[in-house]
Amino acid sequence: CSSVYECHEHNNPKKFAVKVINKQMLSLNEKQFIYNEIEIMKTMRHPFIVSYKTCFETPTHLHIVMEHINGITLLDYLIQSCNNMGEHEITKIIH
Repeated sequence: CSSVYECHEHNNPKKFAVKVINKQMLSLNEKQFIYNEIEIMKTMRHPFIVSYKTCFETPTHLHIVMEHINGITLLDYLIQSCNNMGEHEITKIIH
């Protein structure tokens, strides 16, 4: 019920990630969870956490604008590297 797109501001090459969530596909509890998550994202400042920029809504969709990160997802990285990692290395990534 969501997709992530790469975008940039008009006349500005800086890239952002926009997560588009179809609100019509969410239960009331799921909607509340997402709004709570947005409030938490607004307060987070850490070099290893994607930073929140802004969000906007239409009647049917919620758009969350975040910092764009180049590379692969954490899941893809772990899948590719899992066979070569020990428990100690995985623990460093998770913490």
